[in-house]
Parts: sequence; C-alpha cells; structure tokens
Amino acid sequence: DEILSLNGKQLRGYTHQEVIELFKAVREGIVELEITRRH
Repeated sequence: DEILSLNGKQLRGYTHQEVIELFKAVREGIVELEITRRH
C-alpha cells in the first residue's frame, strides 16, 4: 500500500523521512489519509 496524502497534503516527491516528520507534526485531532493499494 502507498500513502498518497496526509490531511489533504499530497506526498508525491517526499522522502520517507520527510513523511515521517509530517506525521510527527500532527499532534492531535483527526488525521485523513488517502491510500492506494499496489497490485
């Protein structure tokens, strides 16, 4: 599976580490993910 966006922010072009930092920045509240399944 691949995460496409986090709270509406498209993640294409971000490194794995950059995405981890974005997740860490979300301290509380609802988290919206857009995910695709690779076949």
